[in-house]
Amino acid sequence: MQDITERLRNFFVKNGWEVLFVFISFIIISFFCVHVRHQFLTDTVGKPVDFRVKLIVLACGCLFLLFIMALVLFRINEILLMAGMLLALMLVFMRITPVGEVPDEYHHFYRAYEISQGSLISRHLGEDGVGGNYLPAAIEEYEDETAEIDENNTKAVEFGNTALYAPVSYLPQVIGIKIADLFTDNVSALFYAGRFANALTAFLLCVWALVMVPFGRKLLFIPMLFPLSLQEMISLSPDALTISLSMAFLAYILHLSYVSEHVGKKDIIILAVMGTVISLCKIVYVVLLLLVFMIPGTRFRLRKHSYQFKMGVMAGAVIINLLWLTISAGYLVEFNEGVNSAEQVKFVLTHIPEFYAICVQTVITHFVTRLPNMIGSYMGVLSIATTGTMWLMFIIFIVYEFCTVNDNPYKVHKYDCLILIGVFLLGTALIFASLYVQWTPVGKELIDGTQGRYFTPLMGCLAFFVMFMRQIKMRRGDSMAVVSEYGTYYYMLLGCFNLITIVDVIQYYIIN
Repeated sequence: MQDITERLRNFFVKNGWEVLFVFISFIIISFFCVHVRHQFLTDTVGKPVDFRVKLIVLACGCLFLLFIMALVLFRINEILLMAGMLLALMLVFMRITPVGEVPDEYHHFYRAYEISQGSLISRHLGEDGVGGNYLPAAIEEYEDETAEIDENNTKAVEFGNTALYAPVSYLPQVIGIKIADLFTDNVSALFYAGRFANALTAFLLCVWALVMVPFGRKLLFIPMLFPLSLQEMISLSPDALTISLSMAFLAYILHLSYVSEHVGKKDIIILAVMGTVISLCKIVYVVLLLLVFMIPGTRFRLRKHSYQFKMGVMAGAVIINLLWLTISAGYLVEFNEGVNSAEQVKFVLTHIPEFYAICVQTVITHFVTRLPNMIGSYMGVLSIATTGTMWLMFIIFIVYEFCTVNDNPYKVHKYDCLILIGVFLLGTALIFASLYVQWTPVGKELIDGTQGRYFTPLMGCLAFFVMFMRQIKMRRGDSMAVVSEYGTYYYMLLGCFNLITIVDVIQYYIIN
């Protein structure tokens, strides 16, 4: 007992003001945002919110922060702490997010259900040939908890925007739906089974990434805890697999590059499978496979094996994606008026300087809104405006952490910075090019359809680039002071940001 008292005293002497500041700030901001939204929405729709609901949410939030403080106090293993926070927040978002209240989630459900029934490739429906299939009519009644699948009552269901996705990107959802299908025909149960399997896969991949990464663990954990990332990871969206797998891939690359003494056949197979799946989730992320060039040739038995592996992984992923592209290209229809994909591709290839100028102008115009959007300025189906203080503080927090994390004891490899920033910039360019071809009318000077979450899988590359550049500048000779901090306020702030967002989301669904 005396030992615990002494540890408590030392902890608050050293970190007390930080913890107290964060804790009080959370309470004040939460009451403020709930009060303001309550007053505004009550005046507009005339449906006041029960004060007990607000009190319960705030009480749970305070208990959550106290729990984090206790874990920090007893210096519990950071991986366990991160995994616990991630799991707790994912479960909360799973509970408070109604079915279909994530962008395009119902279309992802149709596609996942289609694949679970053995149809890996969608059909062309209607005069426009939009992607879809003949599915049980009840599949569209996913919000009705009593709806049951009737195989004898089918209808044409269109989901052109998700028919483009490769079947492998829905593997977790399909497994969940298939298992549930053995026991029930309830549509809502199938929906939640797919959600749960997708969330579990994302959680395990994120934890694996946190275990494998040899340094900079906090840099990977931040994008995992973006409120929008958490919402995507508990949904039926393939973004869950894309975000978590990209983090795991980068972590494994860093492990092989800086810690492992030898790259074996098992490592080669794991990297090849992970890289191919990432690129099939969305072809623009094939650029992440360039990260394999961060692994020194000395890690392989023969240097020529290094080149063969790296070029082989890239070539294999590109070939598989081109094969899928020949199939999925048939589902590219004009979602927006004036879109002509063939003409847009021709323009991009023949007017590269002009396209570059369009990309730059898009960044300048949309950066102020897309960065908060990536964090979670709008939740749900992008209809829930969250408290501006939350994402503004989150941005400041990100910049601070990216510029101060300094726990890498290894010397940065010669070309790693160039590879990391190259992957980030090339990935950004491919995202813009894809959206320009699919969503933007011919001749328009700004690219339509950009959303912040598309850039989340690339955030790890940017974070480690900043870290490595700082390390190179700070290095003196062959040694550098390495600072490894447990992170007192780090976890408190991440918890605060997400709890404020949760208050906003709950507030929205209660009133609406």
